[in-house]
Amino acid sequence: MKTTTAIAAGLVLALAAGCAGPKKIAGLVIEKDVSRFITLEDGTTCMEPAGLAQTRQTPSAVKLKDLFDSEEPADEVRTKARELKPNAEEVEAVYFDACRAYSNLEIPKWAFARDKLLYLDLHQQLFAQGVKLWQDKKDGIADAGKLCLVSLPDTDPEHRSFTRVVPADSSVYDCAQLAVASGSGEILLGCTKGHWDNTWAKRPITVGAKTRNLSVKGTAYSPDPDCGWN
Repeated sequence: MKTTTAIAAGLVLALAAGCAGPKKIAGLVIEKDVSRFITLEDGTTCMEPAGLAQTRQTPSAVKLKDLFDSEEPADEVRTKARELKPNAEEVEAVYFDACRAYSNLEIPKWAFARDKLLYLDLHQQLFAQGVKLWQDKKDGIADAGKLCLVSLPDTDPEHRSFTRVVPADSSVYDCAQLAVASGSGEILLGCTKGHWDNTWAKRPITVGAKTRNLSVKGTAYSPDPDCGWN
């Protein structure tokens, strides 16, 4: 499964935009934001993950934070971060700390933009690994979980619509990015009890390369009953 070229390109652009200044902002005195739920200026949100204090101290999380804080070229940071193979909890912990630092004006906008793109790239890597684990698992169709249906024209035998059981912590954005990477602009969310005993949302979702922060909870875009799509 391929990560979209838009993310890789975005990493380069985000870094280039910030070359004029240091990553850390010094000399500002403000009231610190210590809330567990942070809403950013673009409407996206960051929620403090469970066990943050412990997770941020793991060797992999410490190394990942160093990469987030570095001013190395974007491609090098991305490669090194992927090679660390951090788990989902470590990625979420480091990203939340970046969110809080940005909300407290401790890092500039260009730096957080790069951090966010790096986070999304790592999240997509974990998402792809989760899908592959399901594909490689013997009798994986017996598993209950979330379904992501990617709609394609079905005119090309090698390029048809497909459905994947995706990790339990997958977001609507993850499913959307899978579609974009596959050349699709539409997804349908579902849930399965296993062995394709499925429920589907009443309406598909139109997606694009810039789709962000999708919320479907309680709408016709979410399956009923739901299995955790939010």
